Amino acid sequence: QQMHWGIFACDAHVVFSTTSGMTYGVRTVGLGNNPTKMCYASRPYACNTIIFLKAWEHIVKVRRYFHYDWTVKVDPDSVFFPGRLKQVLARVGDGHMTYLQNTQQDPYMLGPIEVVSRGAMYRYMYRHHACRHQLRYLLHVTGEDGFMQKCFSNILNIPSEMHTELLLNYDNGVQVCGGDKVVYHAFKQPEVLKQCHYHAASSGLSW
Repeated sequence: QQMHWGIFACDAHVVFSTTSGMTYGVRTVGLGNNPTKMCYASRPYACNTIIFLKAWEHIVKVRRYFHYDWTVKVDPDSVFFPGRLKQVLARVGDGHMTYLQNTQQDPYMLGPIEVVSRGAMYRYMYRHHACRHQLRYLLHVTGEDGFMQKCFSNILNIPSEMHTELLLNYDNGVQVCGGDKVVYHAFKQPEVLKQCHYHAASSGLSW
């Protein structure tokens, strides 16, 4: 926060946690108990749909997104460059009802960064209960990214655009943090995350 990295360099931001208050000097909005569990298929993944839906419900309730062209969700273990995202969005253009996909593989929108236009947020605000009802069989067995992708595409019929430059999703240390990706993921240790940020900033566009 003090360095204005990541979401703290955005036009506005909100940080979610299980409790409201100050966490490491950052004001948080509390979501209550986190029922996330590990699920297993070809590889382990977090079944975290419920806790993230609480965050999305807060966003549509407060409606701060009305004042911005885009709403962006970023995972806390991600290195995020908002300036690079703005370059991508400049190519997309404002005023579209769309969300951005970031990988060629299912679920096509991985959770480290989710980018949703204001028009798409309007539709989600008015119809998000339909997603929760029609996709209720997924609530406890899938990750939030897969749930939201199906919500946006299958239930709400929101068009999407593919932008693989949004995300580099490898857990292989700072050596992958090169080029001009918008987000690098995943870095669980703060010091390693900081090293990735410095490495990516020195090898690509840093703003």
